[in-house]
Amino acid sequence: MRYRIVLRRRFKTGAFFEGILPVISIFAALLFSGGALLLFGVSPLAAYRAMFRGALGSGYGLSEVIVKAIPLVISGVAVALAFRMKVWNIGAEGQIYLGALASAAAVRFLPSDSRVVMLLTMTVAAIIAGGAWGYVAGFLKSRWN
Repeated sequence: MRYRIVLRRRFKTGAFFEGILPVISIFAALLFSGGALLLFGVSPLAAYRAMFRGALGSGYGLSEVIVKAIPLVISGVAVALAFRMKVWNIGAEGQIYLGALASAAAVRFLPSDSRVVMLLTMTVAAIIAGGAWGYVAGFLKSRWN
C-alpha cells in the first residue's frame, strides 16, 4: 500500500481566535505547570512570584532578559523573512552559535587596543561564520533541491 502526502488549504481563522488563542495558551501553560509544582509540594504562586521577580524585579534581571532575548528575536526575524520568501531556514540556531564562536575567536586571536576596531572585527567574523553555515544549506538546496 502506498501512502502519499496531500496538501489542502486550511480554513482561515478569525481575528478573535488569532488574538485569544495565545492568551488561552499562556493560561493553560501556567495551569499545567502549576499542577506539576503542586505535585512536588511547591506553591505555584510563590514560584511564579519568584520567577517574575528574578527576571524583571531588578535592573540586572531585566538586562539579562534583554541580553538573552536579542539573539532569539534576531533569529526569529531572520527565519520569518526567509519563510516569507518560501525558503525554510532551520539552521538559525547554528548560525548564532557559529557567529558567537567566530566573534570569540576574533577577540582571542586578533587582539586590538581599539574597541571600535574590535567590535567591527567581531561583527564581520560573526557575519562570515553565520553566512558560511547558511551557505552550506543554500548550496545543497540549489544543487539537489
